[in-house]
Amino acid sequence: MTISIIIPAYNEAHFLDKALQEVLDIQEFNEVIVINDGSKDNTKTILDVWAQKIEYRDRLLVINHEINKGKGGALQTGFKAAKGDYLAIHDADLEYDPIDILHMYKVALKDNSDLVIGSRFLGGKPQRISYYLNKVANKLLTFSMNVLYNKTFTDVYCCHKLFKKRLLEGYTIDTRGFEVDAEFLSKMIKYHNPRVIEVPSSYFGRTYEEGKKIKWLDFFQVIFQMVKVRMSSK
Repeated sequence: MTISIIIPAYNEAHFLDKALQEVLDIQEFNEVIVINDGSKDNTKTILDVWAQKIEYRDRLLVINHEINKGKGGALQTGFKAAKGDYLAIHDADLEYDPIDILHMYKVALKDNSDLVIGSRFLGGKPQRISYYLNKVANKLLTFSMNVLYNKTFTDVYCCHKLFKKRLLEGYTIDTRGFEVDAEFLSKMIKYHNPRVIEVPSSYFGRTYEEGKKIKWLDFFQVIFQMVKVRMSSK
């Protein structure tokens, strides 16, 4: 079984070098796909340098969007390009540790899981203290997902999600923003009823001053996607 790591990046020049080195240092990751989503800083320049490094040429794929398509658009590009049996999502902003994905991958292989989700609320991993209201919003989103789909998730909006590529079959992904996670997770559950496991995830959340991008408007768009997929006839 092989694994592809998909990293959407928008204006992440400040963090990108360290983030890429951390991921590429993990030899078990067969393919690392970075989507520069129309960045206006030096993200493209940095990625051009990485793409020329001989030692990573067989594992690193850089894709540039001419215009910003949002996280959803970047992930769609990454999903289409990925060749791995398992795909995993990772951010370029150093909020998450890629070593956690390796643990998720080993759990998936041992258990033959279809979907492994990281959770910042299971305990056992370091957590940077951040915004209380963001945590409340996350709890509400998770509660909504559990009620709508009869599940027992603890953290549906953890970035780290690892899943078999076949779970993307049978539907399209339409959203462009941060609500994309809610859309494809809801559709995976509805159309494939996957075998799911949660594992603890470390988290070093950024402040808004440091470049955190998700806003309160995203909360309502996420709820809308969960309900929309649940109520759709297809």
